Amino acid sequence: MQMENELLGGAVVYPQVTALRRHRVTQRINLLLSRKMRELLRRQSYSERDVYVWGDNTTHLNMNGILSLAMEVYAYRKGAAHGLALRDSATINIRTGRNYLLSQLFKPGVDYITPISDEIKRQIKERDIPLIAEFTAIKPNQPYFLHEDDLVIYFAIYEYTPYHVGILEFPIPIASLRDLIDVQSPLYRFLPSA
Repeated sequence: MQMENELLGGAVVYPQVTALRRHRVTQRINLLLSRKMRELLRRQSYSERDVYVWGDNTTHLNMNGILSLAMEVYAYRKGAAHGLALRDSATINIRTGRNYLLSQLFKPGVDYITPISDEIKRQIKERDIPLIAEFTAIKPNQPYFLHEDDLVIYFAIYEYTPYHVGILEFPIPIASLRDLIDVQSPLYRFLPSA
């Protein structure tokens, strides 16, 4: 598999996969990525005259048949005090084209919300992160992406923190979630051997 970037509207770069063996899977993945980027652009009022938009993407993981990436669109409205970045992400099986929601990474019926939320609370305290709203728990399908050793949960600007903090990320070691992970999950492929 190869990753390429396409230019959309002059200042927005979005990812595309190429060189997969199955053409249908390639199309499925690229359609998903294009839809996600277009939704970010729509939410940023891309088509309005006085809005300036920049978009980019980062591949966080591309191994063991799993692709995990994040796309960001930053928009600035003429006359505004500052711009705003929005992010979306995808974690995809490149053999099937399946995109995994957070809830699909874990065994059915298992409580993954509490341990992940507790770790985030611990990190908020340890990192002394300023909050504008109290954090209680992640959503069942909280946005995330994967690194080789971490599940990275993130929150939008202003969701819990002031603007200057930016998009807030919390790396959760995959090994710490071992007992919760479904064997069919992409996370299972990155568990260290016991």
